[in-house]
Amino acid sequence: MADDDRTPLLCSYSSDYGYGSTTEDVQGMDVQDDGEDTTDEKKMDIKRLVVLPITFLYMFSFVTAFVNVSQYEYYAIGQSIYSNWSKSSMSPSSQCQANESRLNTEQTHVQEATAQLNIYLSLAGGIPAIFANLVFGTISDKFGRKFMFIMPTVGSFFRCIIVLIMMYLEIDVHYLLIASIIEGSFGYFLGMLQASYVYMADNTTADDRRSFAMTLVEVSLGLGSFLGYLLSGYFIKSVGFLWTMLFSTGLLVFCLVMIIFILPESVPSSRITAANRSCSNIVKYVGNALSFYFKRAPGRTRWKYIFCVLVFFLTTLVLLGRPSVETLLQLGSPFCWDPLDIGYYGTIRSGVQQVICLLVIKLLQYCMRDEAIAILGSLSATASLVMEGFITTDASFYIVPVVGAGGVLTMPMVRAIMSKMTPADQQGALFAGLAALETIGNMVSSVIANVIYNVTVDILQGFVFFVMAAFSFLSCLLLMFFLILPQCGVKKKHYVQREDIVTV
Repeated sequence: MADDDRTPLLCSYSSDYGYGSTTEDVQGMDVQDDGEDTTDEKKMDIKRLVVLPITFLYMFSFVTAFVNVSQYEYYAIGQSIYSNWSKSSMSPSSQCQANESRLNTEQTHVQEATAQLNIYLSLAGGIPAIFANLVFGTISDKFGRKFMFIMPTVGSFFRCIIVLIMMYLEIDVHYLLIASIIEGSFGYFLGMLQASYVYMADNTTADDRRSFAMTLVEVSLGLGSFLGYLLSGYFIKSVGFLWTMLFSTGLLVFCLVMIIFILPESVPSSRITAANRSCSNIVKYVGNALSFYFKRAPGRTRWKYIFCVLVFFLTTLVLLGRPSVETLLQLGSPFCWDPLDIGYYGTIRSGVQQVICLLVIKLLQYCMRDEAIAILGSLSATASLVMEGFITTDASFYIVPVVGAGGVLTMPMVRAIMSKMTPADQQGALFAGLAALETIGNMVSSVIANVIYNVTVDILQGFVFFVMAAFSFLSCLLLMFFLILPQCGVKKKHYVQREDIVTV
């Protein structure tokens, strides 16, 4: 066991100290074997920071489209089931007041049908995205990173075009499955996340600067979500579903132009060769994404990768499964929110979380390890989920994102921990595996969340949030073991050494 495992939970890190327990025996990971990637060259310049506005614009477009399509599904399915389900009922609250007993039954049926469609959409987009992200990420170590940004952007653009045609022609909402399959085949939004994180890893050293860079990506994603939730409600209510989707499409075009003409390549040109582009090497590259968890290698502690990936997966189940059922809860009784109300809530949630994330993370890094910060995030998420399971009023709903503000810290910290354990020329393989796992988590979480909500909506609407709280608390326990196990091993080692001395 490395000496760094004796590092206390609360400590201060300097940039030249390394990371502690998670970088044991990984020497020279910030310098490429051929010497072209020195620490000085890894300083993030202004031109490379364009990755942050690209991530922001993409997420702004994605969230705007997500909110738009989620509500379009609800109203389109309502119209197909009930002839009196008026498209002008953009405010469900008016219907709640009109005939509460009848509406509750109708809303329950529409929510169940929408939840069922969400399951199919998750599977249609998630299954191809698993393979797409696994391939795109691993081959990017040899092919370069720019195409990792291009693929999900193009996929989301095609999805928006299909949805636009559907809305304009008012055809069956189940054709959304085609849009999901296409978007998933290009990597889905998780492909953009993967690209942004690995790009930051390419341009930072394996210390607290990398953790902060990962957090900046998370903040950019959050700010994009913030603006998407803020404006989507206004757009839907003022110009309707069609023009809101057209706006999302325009953002993607602008994002694609920035990627192609402004974003610099982060993989050294010496690693991008014609030999590396042969198809015979792709299987080998993809296998690298799984080697962290199954293959022993010098300088790697495999159990740490396994613990981190379990925490990552459980956190994904919570973060990605929550929004879809949360929207259904808000649309139904007793809340009956309209698009503006949903937009306000999403704005407050994203804004509070990202402000807390940006302000607190740097302060916490002065006195706490990344693992400890991740534990705080898991505890915050657990508390907010338990609270959300009990809420019955609008006011209490708005307190939930405040209680869960720290929940966004877990994912970037776990990504940073794993990135710091990994050599520079395998960052793409690492993040490819994480992106594939995150895609599985997104698909499974949406299916699990919607199935549970579908089954329990008549009994207890908030039951699904209690299940998610259990996942979040389990990830917290795993992170605690991640900290405790190495130090227990060190104590045992010292005890044996003392016995040997006494014997001598």
